[in-house]
Amino acid sequence: MELPINMAKRAAYFSDLDLQVLLESYDEEKGVIMRKCNTKASAIMRNKAWQRIADRVNSCNPTAPKRTREQVKMKCKNVVQA
Repeated sequence: MELPINMAKRAAYFSDLDLQVLLESYDEEKGVIMRKCNTKASAIMRNKAWQRIADRVNSCNPTAPKRTREQVKMKCKNVVQA
């Protein structure tokens, strides 16, 4: 059975080290991410904070697949909810 061409492959699982770095980085950036201000400048600052977190997660394990800012943001949201 073949998968449709436009169907995306599932991303690799986050390792324990990736999760640890993700949560530590999130705690450091939480002030910026959770800020109540809803301006364009605040949105840019939040995006930069998520990118810094993604960069830290990617640098902790160079052999693992690279994570995007959105993947890291979604994983953090799921972990915090659980």
